[in-house]
Amino acid sequence: MERSHFGRAATRLHISQPALSKRIRSLEEKIGGPLLVRDRRGVALTPAGAMFYKEARRIIHDLETAFEAVRGASSGERGKLRLGVGMSTVHSLVPRALVKFRESAPGVEIEIADMPTLRQVEALIAGRLDVGLGRLPVKHPLGAV
Repeated sequence: MERSHFGRAATRLHISQPALSKRIRSLEEKIGGPLLVRDRRGVALTPAGAMFYKEARRIIHDLETAFEAVRGASSGERGKLRLGVGMSTVHSLVPRALVKFRESAPGVEIEIADMPTLRQVEALIAGRLDVGLGRLPVKHPLGAV
């Protein structure tokens, strides 16, 4: 436990000591047993309290990791790029472009699918690809692309 004194813990949490005590009692009621042993010398965790503390710390860490991942995805620094390539572009354009992209966005996973240009257009329309590299012009039922 980070603080063994209710008053100091309450101050750190920016709440009053009675409010902290009330919240702990409410939590203990939900759990069905005591989390803390209180005596004149201070406060100690019960075995259930130690387990709850460990799990709560893990959840907070996982939540911080999730926030970091989402922030990275929002900024384009993390995530997945689904790329469709045709045989004509594989040898010339793709290797150089991938090296440059990897340098600028090392946290983005790149998924490459080999497919003809018309299938790339269909996959782009369906949302299964983010980028397609093929030959133009394309004759597609929706019109020339």
